Amino acid sequence: MILNVHSYYSLRYGVLSNEEIVRAAIENGYETMAITDINNSSGVLDFVKLCVENNIKPVVGMEFREEDTLLYIALACNNEGYREINEQITVCNMNKTKFPVRPVFENCYIIYQIGKIKVEDLKEYEYIGIRASQR
Repeated sequence: MILNVHSYYSLRYGVLSNEEIVRAAIENGYETMAITDINNSSGVLDFVKLCVENNIKPVVGMEFREEDTLLYIALACNNEGYREINEQITVCNMNKTKFPVRPVFENCYIIYQIGKIKVEDLKEYEYIGIRASQR
């Protein structure tokens, strides 16, 4: 499973279209993939449609960043989680406020970078993400 994919909707970070991303997933034998574009969900509906058409389980989410700093990745457990993610980005953008350091979602998993949150302080829906280069 791929947990953190950026399409060209992640300006300056992603260069591939959803079609290219799904094609690469098929070619590499992935059955599940999460789209987590940075601070937006513009490509989610097309991504889900393409995944379903190609027998890939789509997971939708968002990577929340302040400037170039990764805060966390939110992965929706269901449609309500997708709504929660979009509500947070909308409210923060409209009010010109920063994202919460630790969001409170009822229908999402949250993944933090190693070192951001103490393991003993994690809630049951929070996880620490470790890149392959950090092993």
